[in-house]
Amino acid sequence: MAWSRWVAGAGPVVEGERLWDIEARYSNCNSAYCREVCGKTRCAECPAPLLLPESQVGIAAYIKCGTQWRTGFSGRTGLDYPACIQTLKIYRRELRKELPDDPLVTTPLADLMNDMQVIESAMLQADHEKREAERKNEGTV
Repeated sequence: MAWSRWVAGAGPVVEGERLWDIEARYSNCNSAYCREVCGKTRCAECPAPLLLPESQVGIAAYIKCGTQWRTGFSGRTGLDYPACIQTLKIYRRELRKELPDDPLVTTPLADLMNDMQVIESAMLQADHEKREAERKNEGTV
């Protein structure tokens, strides 16, 4: 969830709890802040959330399907699951030839989709929070 929020450009605080940058060294640390300050590379002081080993395969699957969002008038509405499944099937078929033991190949597709749904949910929540903050700043709420 922390990684998803960071990538979506949301801040580290959810319901009063900091998910990353626990020491609060940065006021509003997110991916936009890091791109602005450090560029495209991660600096030695990068406050980005660390990935737990068990979450890496789900994130790898999401990265392969990260362009498969459905959108509406207010932005992203959810991942296009049929497109994600096809993308993963194609990618896994190619990867299986070179790296048959890669977790992205050996993890059941249903488990990858479950992981991607967690990421999707966190990103949609972050999008909603950003829209609400923008509305408050514009005085329309």
